[in-house]
Amino acid sequence: MKLISRIAAFAAALIIALSCTLAAFAADDDFVYDETSGKVLGNYVTVLNEDAEAFYKSFDVGMYFYITDSLNISADKAAENYCGEYCSAKNAVVLVVANSDAGVFLKGDIPGTITKDGCIDAYKKGSDPVRGVKTYFAYAQGKYAASGSSSAAASTPKATGIVTDAAGLLTESEVSVLENKLNTLSDKHSMDIAVVTTLTLNGKTPEEYADDFYDYNGFGRGTARDGVIMLVSMEDNDIWISTTGYGITAFTDAGIDYIYRSVKDDLHNGNYMSAFNTYADMADDFITKARDGSPVDRKDIPKEAQWGKWLGISAVIAVIGSIIVSSTLKASMKSVHSKPYASEYVREGSFRIDRQFDNFLYSTVTRVYDPPSESSSSGGGSSTHTSSSGTTHGGGGGKF
Repeated sequence: MKLISRIAAFAAALIIALSCTLAAFAADDDFVYDETSGKVLGNYVTVLNEDAEAFYKSFDVGMYFYITDSLNISADKAAENYCGEYCSAKNAVVLVVANSDAGVFLKGDIPGTITKDGCIDAYKKGSDPVRGVKTYFAYAQGKYAASGSSSAAASTPKATGIVTDAAGLLTESEVSVLENKLNTLSDKHSMDIAVVTTLTLNGKTPEEYADDFYDYNGFGRGTARDGVIMLVSMEDNDIWISTTGYGITAFTDAGIDYIYRSVKDDLHNGNYMSAFNTYADMADDFITKARDGSPVDRKDIPKEAQWGKWLGISAVIAVIGSIIVSSTLKASMKSVHSKPYASEYVREGSFRIDRQFDNFLYSTVTRVYDPPSESSSSGGGSSTHTSSSGTTHGGGGGKF
């Protein structure tokens, strides 16, 4: 009996030790598990698990994430132990985080472009743990999409709503405020007005990414799928505005360029909420004017300040300043008086011309602006193209 008691005690101690070491890892096969005392992922655990499930269905890879307050072993070893205990997927990427410590374990057939450091760096780019998980998923998805492991539809990230902040540019409260604003405007105009941010374009162009995200996530109202979406990619600092259905009418090429120029400085300076508010307000204004029969086009875009105007003002100031200076210097020359003839300024016998020649100094050219006729083909409107889904889109953008 004593032997049995000792074995039982040893087994119990072993179980307790393993529990401490793994910090009570997930008891089920969830992809995302939050073991922190404060539950830092909050209610987002469900959404993140859904994202991981969609990733698994698209790429046959389990994206696991476990966060806890502390570990008694290295984070890399904890990730390996977690995978051995709970990863049912034959191919898996496991990221374990405990405060500032993070570790990764890769299982099965994982592309060489997905690295441990890459996963950790992607997570740390998030402004909080929730956005960290999203950027970790986005990093892996971008690598798989770039390797040609999926179709356009499968490689398109899942939208989380009218605002999908995969790059983690906004706080939770800012996302909530922006969602409420865009949902209200979308209902008001009967067309979707959406925003998506990302850390990677998954090997696509900004146009392709924005179009596919809109198409494959089911955005758009009515049979024509009326709407507009603004993409902000942090990979190469890209902005792209994609329009569909009535959005193509309401947002002309000139109007899209005007929105782009209105938000790029805020995005460049990190004032993301300000940029998205500007986009929302301008979208509201553009759609309202289009419904009234006057879409914002080239003729409606405010003129930017002309550099020539300021150059002229500067020249006038310079001339006035030079007159004041020269007058002051002239007034100080009390012993000098003007002569009626130029010859009086030359001392006799001191000036002699040995040779003379002419040099061409400059010419004056006058240019007259000849504006294009109103019937020119550059008069405005919207250009269109066809996306991978066969949908017609308008759009435009640039760098920030």
